[in-house]
Amino acid sequence: ISYKNLIKFSFQISKNIRFRSLALIICENTLEVIAFYIACIQKSSVVILIDKSLNENGLKNIVEIYKPDYFFSRKNKIKMNNYNLIEDYGNFHLLKSIDNEKKYLNDNLSLLLTTSGTTGSSKFVRISKKNIDINTSQIINSLEIDKTHRTITTMPMNYTYGLSIINTHLVAGSSIVLNNKTFLDKEFWKKINEQSVQNFNGVPFMYEILDKLKFEDMMPKSIKYITQAGGKLNRGIFEKFIKISREKKIKFISMYGQTEATSRMSYLSWLSAEKKIGSIGKALSGGNFYLVNDQNKPIQNHGIEGELVYEGENVSLGYSEKLSDLNLDD
Repeated sequence: ISYKNLIKFSFQISKNIRFRSLALIICENTLEVIAFYIACIQKSSVVILIDKSLNENGLKNIVEIYKPDYFFSRKNKIKMNNYNLIEDYGNFHLLKSIDNEKKYLNDNLSLLLTTSGTTGSSKFVRISKKNIDINTSQIINSLEIDKTHRTITTMPMNYTYGLSIINTHLVAGSSIVLNNKTFLDKEFWKKINEQSVQNFNGVPFMYEILDKLKFEDMMPKSIKYITQAGGKLNRGIFEKFIKISREKKIKFISMYGQTEATSRMSYLSWLSAEKKIGSIGKALSGGNFYLVNDQNKPIQNHGIEGELVYEGENVSLGYSEKLSDLNLDD
């Protein structure tokens, strides 16, 4: 689907969304979900992204606490009391709350994400539109993503790393191969080969399993670079992937991030990967790392341990555990 048609589809959806409302999305890596996500952005709405595997009790708990104005999910996912059907979009539908009470939302708030991606906890990280814009730009510049790039979804959209891959490639005008299969499924690798995917992104456990499956024999020729984030990768496996990448002429890029910083905070250049195994790399443009001691004062000398602190405009607004938190100041 072209960007022109994606925008057209999202505009059709946005006609059913009230400006600056609160919408909950049961996430899947599909055209309908991404179009609804874009529609919410067009209407300056705040979006709660929820994993599709969340159980009914966990989901109802979140709905009860936050009382979203809109609910977007696959049909027959769950019966929602106090919500009316607005419109169907393929296998998905949009529901609207019968409660029209106005919510007071922080002017900067744009997105609510859980830290782990799948938890049923009502604790969310409050992310602003500026956070998203800044971090998306930081990642695009670091990875040099442009409209010629083509990626594939390897993680849930509600997971900060997975969402950042979608955001960066949409903003850069790149191609995204939508996929809901696991990386262990033959269909996944078939898609990568047939669609000439150029970059692969994963968390440590994915690389640990791929190592056992002999990733070097599965690597499609179209792949130009691979990124790793979401935790520290075992040193031995790190070394193996550097070696494989060098032989295959692929850039292996390790990154470090947290939901509280919107997504990614640092970048270890593939050129330095072999010499700097275990390093989180350098802060993305506009960000800053430093260590503090027990008195919370910056450590000036080398070789002294301390607590790592990150500063940057991609740092979130804090946490939310109830509806009233959505109006908290920065």
